[in-house]
Amino acid sequence: MVIQTGKYSMRYQEFNKTQAIREGMSFSARKYDKEKNLYYPVTGDQDKYEPDFYKRDWPYDKTPKQNPDYNPEEDLSLSNANMREVMDALGYDAEDTIPVDEFIGKATQFLKQSIGKQSPAQPDQIDRRQGGGAFIDAGKPEGYYQKAVMAMSKIARIGKARGATHVTAI
Repeated sequence: MVIQTGKYSMRYQEFNKTQAIREGMSFSARKYDKEKNLYYPVTGDQDKYEPDFYKRDWPYDKTPKQNPDYNPEEDLSLSNANMREVMDALGYDAEDTIPVDEFIGKATQFLKQSIGKQSPAQPDQIDRRQGGGAFIDAGKPEGYYQKAVMAMSKIARIGKARGATHVTAI
């Protein structure tokens, strides 16, 4: 992918390295290692496709093979803005590392309070700029927050069963 910036252009990988762009956040359960002072993922750490797919020279017209260890129930990625909104609805900052039991409790409470009261749909918003270009904010369907929190809760519960101590969005 090449990004055009006026008369200059640069490959996406180069731009991403220089600007440290993170377009999305993934939610996962992690286990804390006190000796190393590190969190290790216990959910969501499997790539979706075969390892060669992630190499720079992957042919654009070749369909990758699915990784047999990949479990879609453990994979939740949202845009930065959406992750922040969902975590805020639960009372957390998106960058928090949260104890797994606390998170499961808050998620359960949120879902119980939402029974019969789905989050409202939000329409798409288009902000057109003079001289060209437009910013498009894709809306959300009814119940978006409940669906996201349900997926997070499932990941937290799977993680807890595997020894996770915390959950986080990175």
